[in-house]
Amino acid sequence: QQPVKLVSKTVSWLAVTLFILLAVSAMVSNSILSAGFLHIEEEEVEEEVERIRQFLFSERENLERQVGDWAPWDDAYAYVRGEEPGFVDVNLTPASIAHLGLDLLIITDASNHIVFGASRDVTNGVVETDAAVLARRLADLRLPALSGSRARSGLVVLSDGPLLVGAQRIVKS
Repeated sequence: QQPVKLVSKTVSWLAVTLFILLAVSAMVSNSILSAGFLHIEEEEVEEEVERIRQFLFSERENLERQVGDWAPWDDAYAYVRGEEPGFVDVNLTPASIAHLGLDLLIITDASNHIVFGASRDVTNGVVETDAAVLARRLADLRLPALSGSRARSGLVVLSDGPLLVGAQRIVKS
């Protein structure tokens, strides 16, 4: 009877010791692995943020280039002054706005009054020139006063999401 009790106690102590060793080993391994994976995840997030930053910078440059193409155009200048009413029908059709890849196009006069505006619905691609739709979209957008001939651009957060904005004064070429 005595040897069975001793074997039983020894096996019990060995089992408890083994369980404790496994638990400590698991905690140490988990700690080491978690730190390693956390470092890898942080690096991946940093790389992804840098990719997004580069993408936005590239899109901003493209937008400034488009704005720079349209701003020094004599026909656009004449349209803003009221001297070229057919400008919109010829140059700012829904298809041409969609082809430009713009979600929003606004042409203002020197006093920042909107002369023309169009908004493209990103979900269905429909281009709206309805003033009420445009007014809702622009409710929280403050157009900066432009000076000089240099394009300005940046990211603006509107109620319906972020919007990359580019602007340049329309001048006679």
